[in-house]
Amino acid sequence: MAGNISHYHYVQNKSYPSPSNKNQILWHNDLNDYKYEELIDKDFDPAKYFAHPEAISFPLKTIYPGLLIGSGYAHPALKEIDTDNKNDTGDFQLGFFFDHTTGLPVIPASSVKGVIKTVFPSEIKNNYPEEKKKLINKKNESKLKYINNILSEKNVNFAIDEDNWENVFFERKQVFLDAYITGVEANTTVLYKIDTKEKDRSGKSVFRNEQREEKHLFADDYITPHTKGIFKNPTPIRFLKIAPGVTFTFQFKLVEYKGENGNVLLKPEGIKELFRQILLDFGIGAKRNVGYGQFI
Repeated sequence: MAGNISHYHYVQNKSYPSPSNKNQILWHNDLNDYKYEELIDKDFDPAKYFAHPEAISFPLKTIYPGLLIGSGYAHPALKEIDTDNKNDTGDFQLGFFFDHTTGLPVIPASSVKGVIKTVFPSEIKNNYPEEKKKLINKKNESKLKYINNILSEKNVNFAIDEDNWENVFFERKQVFLDAYITGVEANTTVLYKIDTKEKDRSGKSVFRNEQREEKHLFADDYITPHTKGIFKNPTPIRFLKIAPGVTFTFQFKLVEYKGENGNVLLKPEGIKELFRQILLDFGIGAKRNVGYGQFI
């Protein structure tokens, strides 16, 4: 294929007619079938395009069940599943986020910053009821303890409090950048029928099964909401996801934190290690409550 993946996913399949009956317009629903090397031009290196020359970075690899980014984008089903056709897997019905220019899946900087910032203390507004203020304050104390424990475990001789955390980690020109793909491991077993060039007694060709381990960037999955009632069969919703075994490089342009006397209190390396551990602990993307978006 080796084209713009985003265009392929979001533009209707032009090999089919486009009449007014939308049920005859089809999406491309086979991205999960392509090997990584079939999707990416062999002369294109994502790192040369996405990597910032002044960034500090670290790699993280997706684990089962995978990663889902951009599920809120519209990608509705355009046809009903043909139940008489066992090969009809149906349309992808959730959106997906791709880089606009390259068409490659990326984890946007806004998502990286958002998931990291949720681990830090929340704002307590004056108009909140006292009970809510107490609850948030208690959670904020737990968050500060969690962050300072990480810094201590990483041998970073620095502690944050409710007055300095925002200035240290999110102001002072700290820049969050898109995370990009830097590797895909052999993560998918595919069964091939190989022609042995032999004939059986009836003269038909003889095939043998052969399993191959391939590198796949995408996989498909299903959710089954019980919208018709708990005692009725659910309607499966198929969606596209990043497969397990895909490595993303997270990158940040970080500034050291200095005290009033100009001494360096926290180096960029210490900030990076904190961000890395937060992403390992909390993951990123949609459906994290059921295991998606986790890394090693």
